[in-house]
Amino acid sequence: MKLKQRSGCWHIDWTDPDGQRHRKSLKLPATASRRKALAKATEYQSAVLLRLREGERPASIPCDVSGLAAEYLRWVEVHRAESTAVTYRSVLRTHVAPFFRGTDARRIDAGAVERLKANISAKGLSPITVNVCLMALMGVFDHGLRLGYLKTNVVRGVEILPVPESEASWYTAEERDVFLAAARRHEPQWWTWFAFAFHTGVRIGEQRELRWLDVELAEERVAIQRKVLNRKVGLPKGRKTRMLPLNEVAQRALEEIRGDATPLPDCLVWPNRNGNWRGAGVARTALGRIAKAAGLPVIKHHGTRHTFCSAGARIGIHPHVLQRLAGHASITTTMKYFHAVEADLCEAVHLIGGGRRTKLRVVGRD
Repeated sequence: MKLKQRSGCWHIDWTDPDGQRHRKSLKLPATASRRKALAKATEYQSAVLLRLREGERPASIPCDVSGLAAEYLRWVEVHRAESTAVTYRSVLRTHVAPFFRGTDARRIDAGAVERLKANISAKGLSPITVNVCLMALMGVFDHGLRLGYLKTNVVRGVEILPVPESEASWYTAEERDVFLAAARRHEPQWWTWFAFAFHTGVRIGEQRELRWLDVELAEERVAIQRKVLNRKVGLPKGRKTRMLPLNEVAQRALEEIRGDATPLPDCLVWPNRNGNWRGAGVARTALGRIAKAAGLPVIKHHGTRHTFCSAGARIGIHPHVLQRLAGHASITTTMKYFHAVEADLCEAVHLIGGGRRTKLRVVGRD
């Protein structure tokens, strides 16, 4: 399939499995982005394929798992977040496609998927990884249904593995302050990074790509307009930018890293020694060192974002306000962080009844 700009519009040039050539205007102006044109072209292509199938697949189109996975990944790159596309591409090529090598997708049943699940688990991979493989394979079969290659999705009948709750995935406000104090004492070069991360809740890719042109210290705010993932710069997750107010700690972190100099607008706020993006792995390793020095459990870097959202939930910030601060596309995602509030149900009952205030307790902590 080829996309071309002709006469001020986007056009698709494509030959279907029966050998018929399609040249069609997508009715999109040439000023529309290539991503939008590709999404429109994919919808048109799927509609043509559905009309051709009528329940049977032309023999010229491969229906093995690898072929379907390749088509599905092309669809994911257009319709899903870039991080999702990267993850699905990795698990499909590493675990799923090799297991079903050369197997016709129409001959796969729930038993075969169960054997795949057992095979991946036997490698010592975590239940989360196994479940991601199943979700990716489910997407492949759903895409096969959309295109008329398959008549049923056998993966939907397979149960995912239970995921044990991690001992710690975020910090309380008190633990956050202990962590930052340890960072200031043991690794002061990392204090500004983690102070900003804990007090803004930005994603690591957004923080790595933050530039001085996005920072408005006089207005006490930053614009989250881009992220970097696998050395590729794109829009933030959800493809939406947001303006993020700064609290006193985040403001101080930016002022400290800027110093008395006036950095160029296009310079990164946290560059590495070569002026490029600071490595995500380097930041995660530094977090582990500081957590151990502070006597705290080691959390993932995403735990800084979890800490920010959970702290907002505990002090009673309205879910829709927290949604905008975090940049969540769905309020359902935001509500997941309100587990800390639900941990205080017992206290709330006592307060409503006029009883004495009990000690706060957070789920998963002593």
